[in-house]
Amino acid sequence: MYDAAAWPSAHVAVRPLPNVADGSLSVDPEITLKVKAFNLQIDFVFEDGTHDPGFAGGVLAHLAPTLASGAAVLCHDYCRPTAAASVAAAFDAAVVGGRGVLIAPSNCGLGYGRAAALAAAA
Repeated sequence: MYDAAAWPSAHVAVRPLPNVADGSLSVDPEITLKVKAFNLQIDFVFEDGTHDPGFAGGVLAHLAPTLASGAAVLCHDYCRPTAAASVAAAFDAAVVGGRGVLIAPSNCGLGYGRAAALAAAA
């Protein structure tokens, strides 16, 4: 699991911070997703965080309990050569049917698949 405490403070805008008191997930001071508090089901995730080892997998693991059945999961930088070990590997481990596609002229690519636990149950 990714250690959020190890993050530099410059990345606050993209670092989700959980509030254990009310279940909210604060992504930005202006944005709060009250997933647990209101029993919301997320059916679409687009992960585009850092390339640090453990980040993509940590985000997907954190969101897994709130994903709706058949939730679509997308991941930026799936094909980027310098991020393949941390991003693509974590994404592939977290989804079923994960694939990557390059969108020219970028070398970043996009990973897509379905949430692993929910796809297995469907």
